[in-house]
This record gives sequence, structure tokens and C-alpha cells, in this order.
Amino acid sequence: MINYTSVNTAAGVIYIAEKDGKIIYISIGNDPETNMLRWLKKYFFSEKNGENRTELLENVCSQILKFMTGESEILDFPVEQTGTDFQKSVWSEIACIPYGKVKTYGELAKLTGKPAASRAVGAACGANPLPLIIPCHRVVGANGALTGFGGGLEMKEFLLKLEKAI
Repeated sequence: MINYTSVNTAAGVIYIAEKDGKIIYISIGNDPETNMLRWLKKYFFSEKNGENRTELLENVCSQILKFMTGESEILDFPVEQTGTDFQKSVWSEIACIPYGKVKTYGELAKLTGKPAASRAVGAACGANPLPLIIPCHRVVGANGALTGFGGGLEMKEFLLKLEKAI
């Protein structure tokens, strides 16, 4: 069974889904509920899901509220990543970007051992099912420009300003 819930933050509603005691999806930005349900259908089409605030989801909501107000810089809960090996390698590098810092798509491509794969890194960012945990908002264009973000550029800007990265 997949359980999900939502939390209202200063930057908008965020949806969170969990399965077997691990967070599998966080949906931020434009139309987060539709995006979450579409993703769940794609990857877990045979599973039943429903809105149910489990103890884990309650804890995650509390952590996200603190994060989104700047009260905490840390999100710490069990997650399960759904993606290709390349995506997971990119996400692993992104997860190492410290709070308040940024890296470029090109820098991440080099770190994954594929220096010409900046666009593929961008695609991996776009497929990230766990924004905030895998902080793709901390990835910027070569000139520092705020480019592409699954949660929308307004959300990316909000998060980077919150972290004082811009």
C-alpha cells in the first residue's frame, strides 16, 4: 500500500508519498497532486494508494515545514529512489551539494565521469522523484542562471533564496 499526504508551506502545497516505511516521492511546485498521482501510476500502477497520514508522513511533514521556513537545514528520513543507474549516480552527486551552495550541470557531469553529459544531467534532475532530499534546486546553468526545475523556476528561486545561495 502506498500512502500519501500533503502539507501547506510558505511556497505552496507539497505532496509526499511513502511505501513500506520509505518516502518514494515528493511533489513540489505546480499541480503537485496531479504530478504525484501520475508518477505513482507510472511506477507503481498495480499498487493501491490513498491519502493516509502515517507516522512517517507526519514526521516528514514536520521536517519539511521546518525546512521551508529556514528553521532547519536538514531533512532526515528513509527514502527509496526509483530511477536508472545513471540517474541515481547524478542524484548521488546532487545529494552532496551542501545547503546554501550550488553546482552547475557541467560540474555534475564531470563528477559522474561523463563530462559531455550536461544535458543528460539536466534530464536526470527533471526525473528526480525526491526534490528537497536530492536538492536539484541547487543545480544551475553554466553562467549561474536559474534554469529548468521540475517544481518550477519560482520554487527554485524560493529555495535558493531561503538557503541564501542567491
